[in-house]
Amino acid sequence: MSAIPVLLDARKLGDGGIGTYLENLVDGFLELNELHGERIALTLLVSPGDAAKRHQALFERWQRSVRMVEEPAPKYSFAEYFLLARRHRALCASVDLFHSPHYTLPFALPIPAVVTIHDIIHVTYPDSPLHRPTARMLIASAIRRSRRVITVSEHSARQIRQNFRVAPGMLSAIPNAVSTGISRTEQSTITEVCARYGVKGEYLVFVGSDRPHKGYRMLQECWSLLQQKRATTPTLVVIGDRFDEATKRLGRDLRIADAVHYLGAVSRRDLSALLSGARALLVPSLEEGFCLPALEAFACETAVVSTPIPAIAELGGDLVRFADGFDAPAFADAVAAVLAIPLTDRFRVGAGERAARFSRLAVAQATFDVYRSVLGAAVGGADGEVPERLTTTRESLEAVS
Repeated sequence: MSAIPVLLDARKLGDGGIGTYLENLVDGFLELNELHGERIALTLLVSPGDAAKRHQALFERWQRSVRMVEEPAPKYSFAEYFLLARRHRALCASVDLFHSPHYTLPFALPIPAVVTIHDIIHVTYPDSPLHRPTARMLIASAIRRSRRVITVSEHSARQIRQNFRVAPGMLSAIPNAVSTGISRTEQSTITEVCARYGVKGEYLVFVGSDRPHKGYRMLQECWSLLQQKRATTPTLVVIGDRFDEATKRLGRDLRIADAVHYLGAVSRRDLSALLSGARALLVPSLEEGFCLPALEAFACETAVVSTPIPAIAELGGDLVRFADGFDAPAFADAVAAVLAIPLTDRFRVGAGERAARFSRLAVAQATFDVYRSVLGAAVGGADGEVPERLTTTRESLEAVS
């Protein structure tokens, strides 16, 4: 079977969870090609200029195996929706399929499209009144115009089905993968990294932002309660660069500022060390589509304390310490329970084994199977049967380009 030529929109590399998803997917495709012969001929749409410089090491790693084409359209822009396909019509004529990693699927694509919808949090927990109707319209449009939809958990799949019209068999749940370099770190590295960031003594970690659904303000209230109830309270180490002054002011008002250490964004090496040295990762969210930080904590053999959200139950099961509710007292009780009991070797083994299930190769293989299904159906073949050359798709485009 000849390689399937795919155009993957990778402009969101480095942009939160979707950026990590893209990096792992490309790495997985290259691993798949190396193990089984060339299955996918990959072309990436990437941001130009300064954005590209931020990913120089990544691009150098991929450059011999992947074609990269610059696309300047900003995210959520008119150009992204209405100019991108026109600018790359000749490029589309050279590939069989377009994959968008977000529900911002461009209009007028002349080839079949697959879209990944990680969650519908903009609908269920919007940041502003405008987010819900806008996201609902964009998601519905992307579903309607794509051949297949990928999401990252069975929980997200259920939510998409409950809120949008999705044809039977159109939606596939393919979980995220553990990134390269995220694993249990030796003690000497943990000590070095903690010293560099000024993290001393026992600590717990929050990875995320102060977006409402992340529950960080509730976590601040939880820390205030812990300080009132305990003789000593561990440091709360906060990783992420999206915390506004109002959020930090609340910490000062609650008199927990001295116990909270904001690190900003950190490298993958440092994240592994900080997670490996933590008593637990804290997930106070109201909602998650998957929760990559929890998977990363398992890869580092670190405990997870979470609110009772379905995506975390699906990901971690009995490895997770769940709070009895979504309020600060319930979460404080769950944190206190974890602090009272040291981690066992049995837990560490179980966490590492759980993380090992989420490999880049498995994600790539499952995504490749979706591509095959789409392209087999596009020419009227059996599901998953991909012809040697998609003449009805590619040559017809070349004729009108």
